Amino acid sequence: MQAGQLTQAAAREAVERLYRAFSTRDVALLREAVTSDWQYIPSRPDKSPVPTR
Repeated sequence: MQAGQLTQAAAREAVERLYRAFSTRDVALLREAVTSDWQYIPSRPDKSPVPTR
C-alpha cells in the first residue's frame, strides 16, 4: 500500500462518519469528517437547505 492510501475499513469509516454528520446535522462531526482546508459555503438565501418532496 502506498503512503496516503486508506485501508478499505478506514475508507468505509470515513464515508460513514460523513453520512452520519449530514444525517444528524452534527457540525462538529462534519468538521472531523472533512479535510482541514474544507470551507462551509451556505445555501443561497432563496434555496431551502433541505430538499422538500
